[in-house]
Amino acid sequence: METRKEDCYHCPKQHVGPYGCAREYEYKELGIEWCYKYSSGYVESRENYHYGYFEIYAKLPGGPGFWPAFWFHSSGTCWYQEIDVFEIYPCWQNSVDIAPHWGFDCQPVKAPYTHVACNFPYTWHWYGLEWDRDKITWYIDRKIVRQETNNMGGKGIQNPMRIIINTALHSPDDDCPITSNSVFPNYMYVDQANVYQLKCDKNTVVNEISDFNTYCYAVKKSISLGGATTIPAGSNISLRATDFIELKPGFEVPLGAELYLDINPCSGPNYICPPSPY
Repeated sequence: METRKEDCYHCPKQHVGPYGCAREYEYKELGIEWCYKYSSGYVESRENYHYGYFEIYAKLPGGPGFWPAFWFHSSGTCWYQEIDVFEIYPCWQNSVDIAPHWGFDCQPVKAPYTHVACNFPYTWHWYGLEWDRDKITWYIDRKIVRQETNNMGGKGIQNPMRIIINTALHSPDDDCPITSNSVFPNYMYVDQANVYQLKCDKNTVVNEISDFNTYCYAVKKSISLGGATTIPAGSNISLRATDFIELKPGFEVPLGAELYLDINPCSGPNYICPPSPY
């Protein structure tokens, strides 16, 4: 997506309104000619998404004034929901900002941002979000950087939302506006955008895992692991269950391996794991 300095840019007529190109719309209603001095990029999903894991691999624009973001949004009568996978506030170097926002019963709430250190200047990174009925988890480079219980306002962010990827500019009234050092044109590059949904095998009880090469990684009802389970050296294993995961005496994770355990409601349809070929 490209951010450009313009001589005099007019939005396409079909996009000029109170919720799009609003400044041009407001002046048009007053009979005053208006045009923009800058333009930027914006991509929005056609469909709304409800729970899952979402990620992009992106390289972001840097410098004063630039405002790239990857976020989710939905709104209705007296309710509002938003999850910022990231926003970049360019005057806070070497960090990204992440937060949920919500409002119910016509009472908007803005949750605190978390400023997360990231290896800038503005190189390629993975930015991800895992969202389910019970919790919201943020990732940078596929490592967890924040997790919140999904009960904001006693209700949580539960409605389907659309995905937005955009690069904008801070207004001259902000404390990090465009300056003479801002470089134009500037770009936000997105190499991949991935969406995943968990497979749910909610009726299966697992007692030990004999072979992780043939194990079906759908979300189980429960998982119990002891000395008969061997985590492969150097592996990165993720196990999920709806009810519980039990680690019994004798279970070990070898040095250098990674094991992620998650209790997850798995709201998708049930999935029948194929039988083991062995």
